[in-house]
Amino acid sequence: MSNDMRTLLASIEATPEHSDLLSSISLGFRNARNFGADIFEWFVQDFDLSFEPTPLYLLLRHAIELLDAMAILVERGSIDPCWLMARSLFEVSLQVEYLIAEPNSSYDRSVAYLTCTLLDLKRHNDRLFEGGSLQVAVTNHPRIDGVTVPKWLVEYSTTTSKHIDMLLNQEPFCATVRKYKEHKRSPSWYALDGGPTNLFALAQHLQREAEYLTFYPEASRAAHGNIPLGNPITIPFGYEGIALSSIRNPLQIVPVVSHGFYYTRSIFECFLPYLASTRREEFERWLAAEFSPFLEKLGKLAEDIAGVGILVRTIPSTST
Repeated sequence: MSNDMRTLLASIEATPEHSDLLSSISLGFRNARNFGADIFEWFVQDFDLSFEPTPLYLLLRHAIELLDAMAILVERGSIDPCWLMARSLFEVSLQVEYLIAEPNSSYDRSVAYLTCTLLDLKRHNDRLFEGGSLQVAVTNHPRIDGVTVPKWLVEYSTTTSKHIDMLLNQEPFCATVRKYKEHKRSPSWYALDGGPTNLFALAQHLQREAEYLTFYPEASRAAHGNIPLGNPITIPFGYEGIALSSIRNPLQIVPVVSHGFYYTRSIFECFLPYLASTRREEFERWLAAEFSPFLEKLGKLAEDIAGVGILVRTIPSTST
């Protein structure tokens, strides 16, 4: 590949003002990440440490991790991959809300979450390593495509499955394991006990169907490799080559930021009932000082970012 093409793919022509703009948006994500870490600490301090909130810990940590990744990517001008993280934040927000939506069901739903995630991990390990394709490959062919497969990987996964079995054979998991095994296919944890059967049904159950329909399919395109022609690549009339834009294209930054911050707020708000009143007041101050003003600037950000020079080059065809 020529140096020109490498420059095209990984470069963005931006003025110092535009670079400052990306840095300020990145700072917004870092501030949200830091406030999420504060909520995590408050949740540990204010809520009775017991079995029930464990899924909330896992999901909140994952949300913080996603915000951290978005901060890094935005600062470097790599915007389109952030759709995948905004999509994950949406999924986290739905699951957190469902976990706490009905207090009388929170315990059972927590058990279902932990049981299903552990069983999914065990099923994956068993398929690969206990008589599965990778186990056979390691036994018969220690090297796959020239790469040595370490035996410790098989031993580690087998040991993990045994530990999962030991845990799930105890209460309160036993009954949930039986319900899980009644399904022909691996069910989502929220599908147990007659719950929503998939993510769309979950969004409907939580009266967030419009969010799903307007956001989720579009944000999922890249995850499934369904990239429409005309955004990163266009074919000029006459098929004389292709027009290729930079992979660091900031034009989608406003919708990505909007969705990312909206679902972040949704996740954080789910934790407020578990926190002391002083923590809730801190959350309101954060919204007033950082969150709301930042979102109000998005209209101006859209105008500013539209002036960024996107590198576009037509690559001529050599065919005759």
